[in-house]
Amino acid sequence: MASRSSAGIGTLVTIVLLSVTSVALFVATIVFLARTQRLESELLEERNVTQEIIRPGERDVLSGALARARSERKSLVAYLNDSLSLTMRRVTGSERESAAELAARLDEIEEARTTPLIGVLRERDRALERTRRELTEARAAATTARNDLQAEAARVNTLIADQQATMAAMNAEISRYKAEVEQYRVSVGDTIDTNNRRVDEIRRVLTDEKASLEDRLTRVEQENLILTGQLDSLRRERAADMLRPDDEFALVDGRVVSVNAAENSVFIDLSRGDRLVQGMTFEVYDSASAIRPDADGNYPRGKATIEIIRIGDTASVARIVREIRGNPIVAGDVFANAVYDPRKTYRFVVAGDFDLDGDGIAGAHEREEIRAIIRNWGGVITDELGGDTDFLVLGARPLLPPQPPFDAPVPVINEYIRLQRAALEYDRLFDIATQTGIPVLNQNRLFTLTGMHATR
Repeated sequence: MASRSSAGIGTLVTIVLLSVTSVALFVATIVFLARTQRLESELLEERNVTQEIIRPGERDVLSGALARARSERKSLVAYLNDSLSLTMRRVTGSERESAAELAARLDEIEEARTTPLIGVLRERDRALERTRRELTEARAAATTARNDLQAEAARVNTLIADQQATMAAMNAEISRYKAEVEQYRVSVGDTIDTNNRRVDEIRRVLTDEKASLEDRLTRVEQENLILTGQLDSLRRERAADMLRPDDEFALVDGRVVSVNAAENSVFIDLSRGDRLVQGMTFEVYDSASAIRPDADGNYPRGKATIEIIRIGDTASVARIVREIRGNPIVAGDVFANAVYDPRKTYRFVVAGDFDLDGDGIAGAHEREEIRAIIRNWGGVITDELGGDTDFLVLGARPLLPPQPPFDAPVPVINEYIRLQRAALEYDRLFDIATQTGIPVLNQNRLFTLTGMHATR
């Protein structure tokens, strides 16, 4: 019984101990859960704070900064704050400046908007260094220029001194020359008086001789008029008995063989052996009798004008340059060119002024073009009329300006003398041609008889 009571007490004690232990465990569990909840709440708050400082995706970016912070035994925030303060102090001079304030101040610098600040500073350092070098060079150049100026001033002073000495010597020389000139003036005055007396004597003698020569000239002119009248009378008496050939310019050069209306061309009976020149023009007439001057000496234009374009061995081809409507070219028509003859070479003398460009101003410089055309067509140009001259081609008579005064410039006097000689030569050639019967062609007659008017 006692044994059972002991066992019951032991059991009761065990139950009590278990109950106490269970209560203690329950209380400990409750306390531990409460502390765990508090720690989890603090951990969550710390995580939120940490997430505000650094986001999960930014840990790799700050790994280098974190390593440097650990090496300096600092927290990342302390390291970044110290770095920012150092940067602000080095850049702005104040640790209290913010990054936004720094960015605003950097925006005020134009170069810093697109270039890092270090690059801007380096570029300015280089610009400053260039400026310093340029300043040094400018100072050296200024020193050189100052030295050159001083040397030039010394040279100018030397030149002024030399010039003054030269002027003094020249003034002395001029004074000597003045005395000699005065002496010469007196001597020349005496010589002029003597020469004036001699000139008066010479003028008197020349006046007497001029009067004598004028009397002789009057007698010779009268005798010349008498002889001229007698010569004209003899010419008229012999004119009826003389057999005169046709004028050279009235001779027919060839005939039209056929007409090609489709190609506006004609075949003619002249060939390479007739000394044709490509580009040569001819006037076309119905017959040779149409090539006659009127009462005023003007020659009629032909019914057409042709230009040689192809020369053959037996015949040649010419294009029709001009043709009168209603009177076309037909086979058998004749053509002529006063400059050309298939059987002989004509000799020409060309004189006077010509107006080839049609500007109404005749000039001597266009005379050479007339000569060139004649040479190109096989004619020969000579300077003087002779027994072998076939034509005299005369342009307009050179215009002679009023005679210049005695004291006119030498070039003006020389030009007047040249024009006067040209006019006298023009008159002389015309008189010789008229007296000897050499045909005279003016510009209009030459163009009409050669067909050149159609190409002008």
